[in-house]
Amino acid sequence: YGHDGVTGRPAASIHAEAYRLAAMEGKTGIARAARMQELIAKPTEAMIEAGQKDAIYRTFQKELQPIGRGIAGLREAIPGGRLVLPFLRTLLNLPKAALEHTPLNFIRIAYKNVIEKHPDFKGGALSEELAKPVLGTMAGYLAYDLASRGLITGSGPSDPNERRVWLQMYQPNAMRVGDQWIQYGRLDPFSTHLGMAADLAEARHRMSEKEYEQAVSKMVFSFTQNITSRTWASGMSDALNAVVEPDRYGARWIQRLAGTAVPTGVAQIARAISPEARRPKSIGEALKTRIPGLAGQVEPLRDIFGGTVPRDVRSGAERMISPFPRTEAKADPATQEMVRLKMGRGVPSRKITIGGVQRDMTSEEYAQYQTQSGDRARQRINLMLKNPNWGKITAEQQEKRIRNIFDEERERSRRRIILESLRAASNTTSN
Repeated sequence: YGHDGVTGRPAASIHAEAYRLAAMEGKTGIARAARMQELIAKPTEAMIEAGQKDAIYRTFQKELQPIGRGIAGLREAIPGGRLVLPFLRTLLNLPKAALEHTPLNFIRIAYKNVIEKHPDFKGGALSEELAKPVLGTMAGYLAYDLASRGLITGSGPSDPNERRVWLQMYQPNAMRVGDQWIQYGRLDPFSTHLGMAADLAEARHRMSEKEYEQAVSKMVFSFTQNITSRTWASGMSDALNAVVEPDRYGARWIQRLAGTAVPTGVAQIARAISPEARRPKSIGEALKTRIPGLAGQVEPLRDIFGGTVPRDVRSGAERMISPFPRTEAKADPATQEMVRLKMGRGVPSRKITIGGVQRDMTSEEYAQYQTQSGDRARQRINLMLKNPNWGKITAEQQEKRIRNIFDEERERSRRRIILESLRAASNTTSN
């Protein structure tokens, strides 16, 4: 979204206004082009004003209406309100902009133009308003088709265990380009339409015919999910999750809130040095994940096979330029089969019992436990899939066999860790 070199206003708006004025003056061909260049070099006050309004609209910074101003006042009155709702104008204006790019906007246009006879809904402005729902609907249809072919993703499964498996193969709200997933969340307001269409396409594969016909609730949930998943809305969604499910989200929200004490620029440097996703267990560790040189001290987040989870493949310099996170698209046969079966795998327990005493595994033991059991499970599943009789058994039987492999390998790895712990204790006693 460029800016005009003379006025500093959005270049797209300046050029559009120049074209309209030249066309209204009856200019054609070379004369129209010359008149446009003249207007671009010396824009009129009306053109500059239109550019300002366009910039405010496109950055979702329009003045708040009475309800919005009331929410803003409430935010200021509550201690810490700005931490929960730091980007209030964006949060309130983006959903309106997203709805304007749906067929519902035709109703709004008819009301404003025919009943209210609003002066802003005339000529070029009316054409722009009519174009919004057309472009939004086209983007939605395209996204639905691409999502049906696995090239665009929506929010993904809501079940946390199934989601862990799904994330082995996909990234939420992303499009596949070559061998990478590129997240499209910053393409507002169209990202909302892409996400909703992709969610519906994913739901089509998960629902029965009757359930899909009743997918209105899914659309409402998808719209909300696509709004609250944005970075600028995460504070509010995290706070609401912490209130509704404190046992599950409370500690994570507090850790994230504490992490904001470290500036974003510093945190970006830490992520460039240590790109793996981390799993902080305390406020202190949440702070460490955002500090260069200390992030590596926090236990990494691991996938279902025990491998570390890469956060982003962008270089440090690219992070400063591009707002679109990228991750590698990779999936072995074991992962593909588990996703096909819509299987879920929870995070393995850290508990072990040695000599009748239960304790948590150390970070080193837990990493060893996950990597050893996960790697062995992957190998066994991939080998099992080569059996020509695999496709002859039911999906329930296939899922059961895969689960049994995971359980067996986790138990084998747990016993190995217990044995090594007993040997270490015996050696210590001998010495």
